[in-house]
Amino acid sequence: KRLKEQAIRAEIQKKLANVSPVESVHLGDCRKVMGKMEQEFDLIVTDPPYGVDLLSSGKEFKQYGRDDSFEDREYETDEMLEGAFGEMYKLLKDGRHAYVFFEITRMDAFHKLLTKAGFDVDPIPIIWSKGASNSAANSDGWSRSYEAIFHCRKGRRELNRCPLDVAAFKPVPSRLKIHPVEKPVGVMKLLIEVSTLPGEAVFDPFAGSGVVGEAALKLKRNVVLIEKDKDSYNGVCERIRKIQE
Repeated sequence: KRLKEQAIRAEIQKKLANVSPVESVHLGDCRKVMGKMEQEFDLIVTDPPYGVDLLSSGKEFKQYGRDDSFEDREYETDEMLEGAFGEMYKLLKDGRHAYVFFEITRMDAFHKLLTKAGFDVDPIPIIWSKGASNSAANSDGWSRSYEAIFHCRKGRRELNRCPLDVAAFKPVPSRLKIHPVEKPVGVMKLLIEVSTLPGEAVFDPFAGSGVVGEAALKLKRNVVLIEKDKDSYNGVCERIRKIQE
């Protein structure tokens, strides 16, 4: 079964190798790309590297062809995020929101980095409940079945509605992922729906699989994405193009 999944992913990567660029999707280090941007955004939704050294934690990144370019060591990641969060704050319009996924064990570090950038960060995170654990059973502790999201503000703007702070969405099946930490469209649509109106601009500087772009376009929002990894960038471009057709 695993060999079959690897073969499917290899075929997907082969098809994406020569994908044409999409105007709203930028390739490069998000800090550099954001530093040259003039457009401001109504919402930022992003899932940045967590700084938990995923490459040495048992995650099978090699099967996605991203083991050489995915940087997730704590020191390097925090230094990068400090610059990225600062640029994000500059590009977010006044009176707007941002949602940032993070690893719960690094909650304090992310809160400090976001606050330092200028954001007003709700200290109680939103919880994405997966309904199942991605990790193997361990009799020494509880199986983790959720990920956390910080709700950040730049000034004040009321939410369109007030959903519960625990949102249940099934994770993307491994065989369908085009990125190792891909999130489901449903959770991204929820965040976008409660903080923007149709026609407003959504931004994700760590695009990964492009799921924020898909969610935004399906909700009739404009979207701009940045992705550093070339293989992921190709996948994002293909994903966005299919929705725009």
